[in-house]
Amino acid sequence: MPSRIPASSQRDIHPRLAERVLGHCQHAWRQPLHDHSLLAFQAVAADVAAADQVILDSGCGTGASTVRLAHQHPDALVIGVDKSVHRLARAPDLPPNARLVRAELTDFWRLARASGWRLHRHCLFYPNPWPKPAHLGRRWHAHPVFPDLLGLGGRLELRTNFQLYAREFASAVAVVLSLHPEVVSLPVADAVSPFERKYAASGHELFGVEIDLNQEKHRMKLQSLGMIALAGLLALPAVADDRLQAVIADSDRPADQADRDQFRNPFDTLTFFGIRPDMTVVELSPGGGWYTEILGPYLRDDGQLVAAHWNLDGDNVPDFYRRIRAEYEERIADTDRFGDIRIVPFDPPELIDLGGPATADLVLSFRNVHGWKRAGTFRDVARAAHAVLKPGGVFGIVSHRLPENHEQDPEARSGYVHQSWVIAVLESEGFRLVEASEINANPADTADHPNGVWSLLPGLRVPEGEDTEHFRAIGESDRFTLKFVKR
Repeated sequence: MPSRIPASSQRDIHPRLAERVLGHCQHAWRQPLHDHSLLAFQAVAADVAAADQVILDSGCGTGASTVRLAHQHPDALVIGVDKSVHRLARAPDLPPNARLVRAELTDFWRLARASGWRLHRHCLFYPNPWPKPAHLGRRWHAHPVFPDLLGLGGRLELRTNFQLYAREFASAVAVVLSLHPEVVSLPVADAVSPFERKYAASGHELFGVEIDLNQEKHRMKLQSLGMIALAGLLALPAVADDRLQAVIADSDRPADQADRDQFRNPFDTLTFFGIRPDMTVVELSPGGGWYTEILGPYLRDDGQLVAAHWNLDGDNVPDFYRRIRAEYEERIADTDRFGDIRIVPFDPPELIDLGGPATADLVLSFRNVHGWKRAGTFRDVARAAHAVLKPGGVFGIVSHRLPENHEQDPEARSGYVHQSWVIAVLESEGFRLVEASEINANPADTADHPNGVWSLLPGLRVPEGEDTEHFRAIGESDRFTLKFVKR
C-alpha cells in the first residue's frame, strides 16, 4: 500500500520556532525520567565507556537501520533506541557491535549528555513529522530536549520525507549555532531503513540535513546549553534501587556499622559504581566485612558476591588477620541473609586469581590502596581486576586521599595516597577513568595527623596528650571515589 506524504496546513517555517528554540536554550527542562529509560541507559553505559566510537540510532524502529550502521562501522558501538516494545520485538539478529534498548529519547539523550557522551555519529531517520502547526512543540527541533540532542555532538544526520520538517530543523540549528546547514534531496537507491524503502517505493522525495557538531567552535557553544538541568540529572541515581535502600536500612545490620553510613555513603557510592542485584561482584580485601554486610544480602537472590580475602596459608600471617577472617566467615555463614558468598584467597603478587577470565561485572575496593602501595603490589591488583572483569566491566575504588601538594610517602604509612597516582597506574593497565566523584570527600580532613588516617574515626588512635574530640569532630578520612572501566 502506497505511503502518503505528510500533509500540513503550515506552508512555511513556523513563526514561533526561533522563540521556542531560544527559550529552551535559556531555561532548564526538569521533566522527571522514566524508570525504564534509566534501566536502558545503565544497560549500555559500561559498553559506551569502553568504546572508542559511539553511533546513536535514535528512533530506530525495528533496529534494521542499527544493524546496517553496525555493519558499515565495525569498529564503532552502535546503539539503537526506540520507545516501542512491539517494534523492537521484530528486531533482526544483531552483530556484536550493536545494541538495542527501549527508552524514551527525551530521557536517553539527557542522561547521555549528563554522563558526558560525545558521539561519533547521531542518526535521526524519519522522526514523527507532527505536521499540524499546533504540534510544533512535539517536533524535535522545537522540543525542550533540543539543546541536549545537539549537545551530544557527532555528525548529526536527519532524514525525512517532510521537507518542511527538514527546513525547520536546519533553521533551529541556525538559531543555536549561527550556521546554516543545507537541506538536500537524498538519493533513494540505498534505503537506510524500512521506512525509507517504503517512502521511496511510494515515489516520495526524501530530504536530509547533516551537521558536524564536533567542530570545536560548536562544542564550546553547546557546552553552555541547559547546564542547570544537566546538573540535576547528574545527581540522580543510575536506577531508583529500592532493594539497595532496604538492605542498607535493614535492622539486621550491626548498629555500629550503620553508624558509619554518614561517612561512607553506601547507597550513593554503590549507585555511582552502577551496581545491580544480578551482577557478579568481587570485593577485594573485605576485612571485617563492612561492605559485605550490604553486598551479600543485596546480591543474594540474583547475583554473586566473591570475597577476595586474606590468604591464611602464607608465611607470618598476623594473628589479627586470622581473628578477623574467622569472624568474617562466622558472620556470612548465615546463608539465609548473605546467600552463598564465595571466598577466594587473595595475596598479590602470588595469589591473584579472582575467578574465571571475564566473569565479573564489578570489582570493588574500599580503603585498601595504601596497603598495596606499601607492598608494591598495586599493579598486580590492577591486572587481577582487569583479568576477571568482562569487557566494559567496572573497577570501583574508594581510598584515603592525599592532597596533591603533599609529598607522597612511597610506603603510604599514613594511609593516604595521591588520587593522580591511582589513576595513572590503572590507565596504564588497561582501564579508563569514567568519572571521579566527591561522594566520600571530607574537606575537614587535612591528611596530616600524627597517626595518619587511624587518628580519625573509627579508630581514633590519638597519641597521649592530644585532643581526641578534635579528631572525632573531623569524622572519617577524605576519600576519592573513582570509577574505571575495562578497555
